[in-house]
Amino acid sequence: MFVLVASLLLSASSPAATPTGLPDAEVVRYLRGAEVAEWSRACLLFETGQGRFNQGTSIMNAPRTQSVGKGFETPAEAKARGEVLVKEGQEQIQRATQTLNRLRTTAATRFAESTKEVSLALEVSGYRWEEGLLMSALRAQKLARDAGMTAHHVIGAWNFAADGKPALNATLIEDLRAAWTKAQAERKFLEPAPSDGYRISAAPTAEAPTQFSANWTAPTAANQVALVWAEIYPINTTASLVYIHVADAHSLRLIDSECFLTSPQGDAVGIRASITLQDRHSFVPRVSASGAWRLGYPSADCTPIGAAMLRHLSVRGNRIPVWCGEWLSGLLGGTASLDDKSNALWKVKSVPGVVGDFKVSATQAGTTKTIDVGTLSLRLEQDKSAKTPPAAK
Repeated sequence: MFVLVASLLLSASSPAATPTGLPDAEVVRYLRGAEVAEWSRACLLFETGQGRFNQGTSIMNAPRTQSVGKGFETPAEAKARGEVLVKEGQEQIQRATQTLNRLRTTAATRFAESTKEVSLALEVSGYRWEEGLLMSALRAQKLARDAGMTAHHVIGAWNFAADGKPALNATLIEDLRAAWTKAQAERKFLEPAPSDGYRISAAPTAEAPTQFSANWTAPTAANQVALVWAEIYPINTTASLVYIHVADAHSLRLIDSECFLTSPQGDAVGIRASITLQDRHSFVPRVSASGAWRLGYPSADCTPIGAAMLRHLSVRGNRIPVWCGEWLSGLLGGTASLDDKSNALWKVKSVPGVVGDFKVSATQAGTTKTIDVGTLSLRLEQDKSAKTPPAAK
């Protein structure tokens, strides 16, 4: 992970990767197969050449007196031997340097390709409240079923105000339960809601999973129990973003995020949205490939709607795992707090003066070095395919 951190910081601090801009310590990370062995041989040849060159130079520069007799080397003979060693060393250094420079160029080209700016985007369509909720429930429930989850708990639904504070909405919970029930048809996946609601409490043992209600039946492994909830974020006076989330109750990993646009009144909206992350140095693809990062979303450093957009992009593209223990602790409350065991942290902050733009950065836990990831944007546009509703009679 620390090698990846170094490469991410390098890409964030340099405008472009060039053959001379990639440290030799990083070069080997971008070589493949036989190239790694070739790099090692060239490094060894370079060191051998340096040794010969230094030895020859030392012999040539050493003060000598004329000696006579058998077995003694004359100054001229010593100079000639030193010159041979210097020449051999120079030839070895030259051959090694040619190979090393070729491999440096290869690595730098691959580094530039892997750290180029990429655009990660998703489209969000607009629906009436009931229609969007049902379509989201159908997709999310299928993913939960396919994963093997046979017990589904709708744990809540929250409206987020303009200041980012969540408010539990009982009506929305009932709407979500109704949509989930309709989606499951004759199958029985939806669990009854506990009379005192869902709250987080400490597990009876350190090894046991978290308890989400007084009569909670804890899963014994992953992919058994699903946690389902909704979040609604107002964008303006005419549209809101609605997220339907599904998480594994055992691992507390988010397995699905569905999203649609609707009006505050639940009517269809004639607009659609795009959520885009302009990733300046391919941070997300590289972190996804490394598998070493466990990124958290600290509430103090993450604007709620921006964090919701970034989670949605991460999960929908199967890019970066999203852990939701601390997130659910903030929503549900209770007598215990969950720890996502993050080793790195996101920061998602609104860009001053630009509505819908968020500056995204990341920091490895325990360090002060910040990696500038890019800009996350929410854009609305007219949906030309949307049908104008008939006039009321």
